[in-house]
Formats: sequence, structure tokens, C-alpha cells
Amino acid sequence: MILVTGCTGFVGTHLVNKLVDEGFEVKCLARGTSNLDRLPAGRLIFAVGDVMNVESLLEAAEGVDTVVHLVGIIREKGEATFERIHVEGTRNVIEAARAQGVRRFIYQSAIGAREDGITRYQTTKWQAEELTRASGLEWIVVRPSVIIGKWGEFVQVLVDLVKKPPVIPVIGSGEYKLQPVYVGDLAQAFLHILRPVAPSPSRPVAAWNRVYELGGPEKLTFNRMLQIAQEALGVRKPMIHLPVGLMRPLVRGMEAVTSRFPISADQLAMLSEDSVTDHNAFTEVFGIEPTPFAEALRQSF
Repeated sequence: MILVTGCTGFVGTHLVNKLVDEGFEVKCLARGTSNLDRLPAGRLIFAVGDVMNVESLLEAAEGVDTVVHLVGIIREKGEATFERIHVEGTRNVIEAARAQGVRRFIYQSAIGAREDGITRYQTTKWQAEELTRASGLEWIVVRPSVIIGKWGEFVQVLVDLVKKPPVIPVIGSGEYKLQPVYVGDLAQAFLHILRPVAPSPSRPVAAWNRVYELGGPEKLTFNRMLQIAQEALGVRKPMIHLPVGLMRPLVRGMEAVTSRFPISADQLAMLSEDSVTDHNAFTEVFGIEPTPFAEALRQSF
């Protein structure tokens, strides 16, 4: 049996539907107030709880062989800090897994996670990776670039930027590069890990105790992504670039009063570096030809 944490989130929803369709027995960890409408009714085992409730995790991990840990946040809200969710939450899930005899643990991190990251998002993702590596379980860490797909926040941001204002605002130069990953391809990579295909010279079986970075087939600047989004939506507008230095105090001020501002201080800081990989496990390990951005975007609306 596979336990998926974060099963009602963006990636979790797509992954759980894929696993169930492929015949896996899946248990989902979800809060009692979670919206389950996008999950396959009657085909899942639900465990009520969350990553900060150790007792609920022990119950959820009972009878489980593999944990897929997807819980993460891109911005902080109240007690849901990066340290609590990424670090303490991951530690709790690992401890419950070990206590219940779970054999394998898969953690979804992100490209850019590292000890000396420029944001707490990156450093806490790294700390969660370190906990995974030291867990004593068989482990895999997957690090995707920005993920796009139906119900995804990033796609909604693109749509709002392109459709709502009279001109398209772009923070900074817009020349920072992303390697957008289609969520369906990411779910297929998880499936490859959980049900390995027969190895071949061009497609080895995914080894455990490894970190795999995942990116789409294109390394695109944000400017180019906005151009492609305009084409997909049938919109033509000029782009206006906003200096990062002027945006920093605005973002900090807005974060102090609302959690609904389109960008966080951490996200703003990460615009100074690319989110791409030169070692794409989609092709090198999983034998998956990732979906081009334009096609992935069309499938996301």
C-alpha cells in the first residue's frame, strides 16, 4: 500500500488519480476539512490527520510499504511556516513511517534546494532532503522545476497576468529561465519509480537512494513563457518590466497584511536565479519525453 501525503493538493490530486487508475492500493492523508471532490470516490483509503499530528501519522502509516511525501508550501501563513511544514512535518512523517515498518520513502523537493539557498524555502527543502537521506529507509528525492497543469497555481498566475491587466507586469528583466514540468509527466515519473519497467540500455530502472532532477524539454525565459501564454489565450498585450528593487518593499508590506498578494518575498528573491537542470531524469532515467510547455499549457485550461 502507498500512503500519499498532500493528496488533495495540486500534484497529489493528479498523482492519486493516476495511481488508482493503474491499480495501486492508495491511502491518502487528508485533513477532515479537505475538499475531496477531485479524488476518485470509493477507490481510496482515507486517513484523517496532518503532518503536525504525530498520532494521526502513526495511524496513517499502518500497513504501508511506501510513503510519497508531497506536503509543502510556497508561502508562509500563520503557523504554517517553512520550518514547521518542510522540516518538522517531514521529520514527523519519517518517524511515523519508521515506527510502522514502512520500507520506502519518496520526497518531493524542488530544483534550487540547497544548504546555502538564498531563501528559507530553498534551505528548508534542503533540510527535509537531509532528513530523508538520513531516515534509514530506502529513499528517493525528486526535484522538479516549476510544475504546471490543471488546477495548478502557476497556470492561474499566468492566466491572470495575461488576461486581467491592460498591460502585462513582469518583475525584473523576465530573462530568468524556468524548465516547466507538466504535472502529468511528473505523475508518470512517480509511477515509474513505484512500478519499474524492464530495464534497457536507454532506460535503466530508477535506483533508490538517489536525487532526481526533473525539467521540461525547454529552458524558457519568463518573458517567453508569457508570450506563449498570450498565444494560447488569444491575447496580445505589451509587457512592462518592474524593477526588483522597487518591488521588494511593496512585497514585504503586502505580505504583512495579506496572504493573497500574487508573489511572496521568497518567490521574489528566487527570480534572481534560474530553475533548470542539466541532468534531466525524465529522459535519462525514466524514459519519458516531457511535454512541451505550449502543449502542457493547453492541457491546463
